[in-house]
Amino acid sequence: MKIKSLPLLIVSTIISSMPAGAATLTFAAPTLISGDANVSTQGAFDRAYNFAGSTATVNTVTFTGVAANDQSNTITFGATSDTVVSNGAVNGAGYGSGDAPYNDLSSDYKGILGEAIWNDGGPATLTLTLNGLTLGQQYLFQTWTNDSRSFGANRSGSITAGNSVILDYNNTDASGGLGQFVIGTFIADATSQVITYESNNSMINAVQLRAIPEPGSAALLGMVGVAALIRRRRLSW
Repeated sequence: MKIKSLPLLIVSTIISSMPAGAATLTFAAPTLISGDANVSTQGAFDRAYNFAGSTATVNTVTFTGVAANDQSNTITFGATSDTVVSNGAVNGAGYGSGDAPYNDLSSDYKGILGEAIWNDGGPATLTLTLNGLTLGQQYLFQTWTNDSRSFGANRSGSITAGNSVILDYNNTDASGGLGQFVIGTFIADATSQVITYESNNSMINAVQLRAIPEPGSAALLGMVGVAALIRRRRLSW
């Protein structure tokens, strides 16, 4: 038994010794914000935050409000932290609009899109660190960037975690325009995952993290369920 368990011990040791935040996110294409259904409900809820705003529930997902930080340092909320790397401040401010299509969104969705942590040190970086992850667990990460003011014109920013993706802050470059959200998936190879936001005006409106089963695991669970059903039927014959 000791010989058989040795490979698993070696693998566990290698994984636990890997640097924090080493996993690479596989990003889907950025998607234009359109309505509550944008908020993913796939898998199991882990955490969700509304930066610089109050707690709001969108598509059954509750985003906990996180107070704005007015200093260039790190703030921690639950198992997550945000670090500012620039000479600028991080501020919560209104990034909504009284114009459509932004104003046509639900009040709670506007609640998480109209506020943000914003770093205008230019070039500015916001580093989001997800702590308390389970090794080997597959996660879905979703994040939003939105500035529906006319000041949001021609602004975009990159989000990087191994791979990079660029999100547009305002699709019409005018008051009422909408930004984008993106979904990335990764398998935790450490208990922490680092995600970097970078632009001349980096911003984060909201994020959520969900635990999702791997396809192989889902298939295995399905097979176990079928086997149990067959066994029950045989016992009843």
